[in-house]
Amino acid sequence: MQFPFNIPVEKEFDAAGFGVNAVDHLIFVPEYPKNNSKTRLTKYRQGAGGQTASAIVALQRLGMRTAYAGRLLQRRLVTLAPGYQQLGNTAA
Repeated sequence: MQFPFNIPVEKEFDAAGFGVNAVDHLIFVPEYPKNNSKTRLTKYRQGAGGQTASAIVALQRLGMRTAYAGRLLQRRLVTLAPGYQQLGNTAA
């Protein structure tokens, strides 16, 4: 395939993402609830998310070298990404 531009060979990463971070709330139930009914959840998890962040993680799992710039509140970072500060990162 021919591109109308030169693709650099020596680069730090293959893809970069800039986006808004989000918190994903995953709620597990034993079965899909019936209409107009209630059911108890069996498990609840919070995880780091967001469209751009999730896409960058997917690309990295496919073997690409990635970079990401985003912002997440400090109190959430400690809960969602333990060890984040140990990497020398800071959050506002």
